[in-house]
Amino acid sequence: MRTLSGWLVLCFAMVAIPAAAQDEQLKWVNVFVDSAVIRAEPGLDAERIGSVTEGQSLQAIGRNADGTWFEILKPGTQGRGWISTEVVSENFQPWEVPITSSYGIVGPELVTDTGLAVYVLAEATLREEPFAGGGELAIVPFYTTLPVIGRNQDATWILVNYNGFVGWISETLLRGSGDLMSAPLGIELPPLTVQIEIIPPEIQQAQLDRLRTYVDGLRALSESLADYWWLVTVGEILPCTPPPLAAEYQIVPRDIQELPELNRLVPRLNEGITTLNAVITALESCGVYTVSESIDARNNAINATVIFNSTLGRITSVQEIIDSVRR
Repeated sequence: MRTLSGWLVLCFAMVAIPAAAQDEQLKWVNVFVDSAVIRAEPGLDAERIGSVTEGQSLQAIGRNADGTWFEILKPGTQGRGWISTEVVSENFQPWEVPITSSYGIVGPELVTDTGLAVYVLAEATLREEPFAGGGELAIVPFYTTLPVIGRNQDATWILVNYNGFVGWISETLLRGSGDLMSAPLGIELPPLTVQIEIIPPEIQQAQLDRLRTYVDGLRALSESLADYWWLVTVGEILPCTPPPLAAEYQIVPRDIQELPELNRLVPRLNEGITTLNAVITALESCGVYTVSESIDARNNAINATVIFNSTLGRITSVQEIIDSVRR
């Protein structure tokens, strides 16, 4: 009996579900939870019209107004439906599929696909004016995808449409689908003001230490999972209690102000966490796995480890910059 990092796994028989062959020219989502609901419209209150299971691949043909649901087709059928982005991974960026539904829009403005979109990296405040003291319209959740309507003079604030509410979000919290300076210039813009805040290196060091500690723990877990799945692949019978799913690394706007590099590090880190959670989810059925299933799980664990190692390498580079400032 082998124990890895305080958790155990016991395997029984289960049937593999082959993934659909994927045309690289199409947009695909892959289910990574045991079972997911397909709904008639993009909302939890919409009619349930079907379900899919882990490992199934679905063609994505559209998104809702904030990019939190994909419109999908089942391969080989004409059946359409909607699936939450929280239960699938995708081989494309959300803005690469068009907005195909207005369901759930509560604001007064029509939402249209402008051809330029932003991905929200951290919970953000939608403001009436393009500056930090502007009136608050709404709180925009993590990882929504919004159409861009305009920009301020230097694209440090972006005008977006969030479910019918038009307002401004700081560019520091966004990743664009293209050049944000190509968006139309807003009207009646306030003059640009220069506000400089010098962040002490001690505060940046604390942010970096928190991130490094978090990634170190994830890397240790992914490495032990890769070892574990290798033993399953070669026929070892091991006891089983899966570890809890890993939480995405949470940041708020102030964190990014203190350490702007988080804007680049955290999205990639969270991709690794999603991959790691697919490995952990595979353990929850506790059965006898096919060789293909155990190899897939081990490969996912290795891929997660690669991402965590890459993140740690970039953390080292940031550390060198902080150290140079201190000298």
